[in-house]
Amino acid sequence: MKCLETSFTEINDILKTLFFEKGAETVHAYLPTSATWYSLRDGDYGETVFSGNMSAKKTEMIPVLARGGVIIPRQPPNTTTTASRRNPFDLLIAVAYFAVSLNKMTAGASSFMRCVN
Repeated sequence: MKCLETSFTEINDILKTLFFEKGAETVHAYLPTSATWYSLRDGDYGETVFSGNMSAKKTEMIPVLARGGVIIPRQPPNTTTTASRRNPFDLLIAVAYFAVSLNKMTAGASSFMRCVN
């Protein structure tokens, strides 16, 4: 069992891809291959993302990714903290499945879910 101090979601569970080149419409990003990564953007929400070029147009949200195998609590923002606390929470569950093959673990299919109350 984890201690309370270590049971929070670490920053390495969410990855923001930043870019600084003016007018750029794509960004090249390296993603650690030890995990499955899922997009949190509206246009490709829940899709598996790999290292390489990602779209980053001005009309899109910057590439924000969630690491497979994590559960991230979320709550829609509002104009004040009091108003925000009245909004319902939801859980973002980024699941990573593994298949057993020849007595060793190999990466298999992955899935992505969003739970709301």
